[in-house]
Amino acid sequence: MSVTFKLAENARNVLNSFLNKSFPCIYLELKLSEILHIYFPSDAFGALEENLIRNIYFDQHSIYNADTIIDLGAHAGSFTIYAILHSKPKTRIIAVEPSERSYKLLLANLKLFENVIKEKEFEILVLKKAVWSQRGKFKFVDTSWSEGGYINETQHSQRGIYVETITLDDIIALSKGRIILKIDIEGQNYQF
Repeated sequence: MSVTFKLAENARNVLNSFLNKSFPCIYLELKLSEILHIYFPSDAFGALEENLIRNIYFDQHSIYNADTIIDLGAHAGSFTIYAILHSKPKTRIIAVEPSERSYKLLLANLKLFENVIKEKEFEILVLKKAVWSQRGKFKFVDTSWSEGGYINETQHSQRGIYVETITLDDIIALSKGRIILKIDIEGQNYQF
């Protein structure tokens, strides 16, 4: 498969108008079987390759046969987009991402695919939450690397911002039928 990347010409203006502020990412044009546009952090090409270009998690047949696709650690949405491109109509897609910057990129990317989402009548649920063993609010420390972050259980720590947490049981309860679960969560086992 031939893949070409190109920085789209009006990347900064398009993204700034969507997010209403400057944001560290690039706007790419990917030529796969068709031309796709996506916003992505410049330090996260590994996630783009493993999720969208050559998906290492699930084949297209498995994606198509699922009724619910769950993307834990959705980042900027490369696996979510892969699911959108290869799912059958009326699939429920749940994307969970606690990082503010990645969550905004995820929303921007979903906006780029809104015609496909409407056409296939997808049920998209995007949660700005961290997956944890219990519900509540915990400090989330966003690292300088766009794909990394972790829950800080030390509530008196100065590092991090509070985020809502959700359990895997809660997420499964939002699902229907056959489920595909992709988990790519850095830092979940961080110890102090």
